[in-house]
Amino acid sequence: GGEITFEYEDQVAGVRFGDDEILVQNRYVKEWAENFMLQIGVRDLSGWAEKLESMAADERFVGLRHKGSVDEPWGQRILYVFEPGGVLVQLVEERG
Repeated sequence: GGEITFEYEDQVAGVRFGDDEILVQNRYVKEWAENFMLQIGVRDLSGWAEKLESMAADERFVGLRHKGSVDEPWGQRILYVFEPGGVLVQLVEERG
């Protein structure tokens, strides 16, 4: 899983995965979550899939799931991730 680099009042945390770090926030707005998608370019999609499997088994990330990677016809390999609040996150690796 990831390494938590900081936490602030149980509302915001930084999570590092090797050289990459993301900021996560403890906030849920149903209307926003149901209509939001975030796409992030990554260099090692297989590595991210392994990290997500580890995170999904961690009780801190209850509800995290993904449906595996897909090679899309437009030249991207995408890992579709659904975070616990329902937001769709696409981790994208360019093929080529």
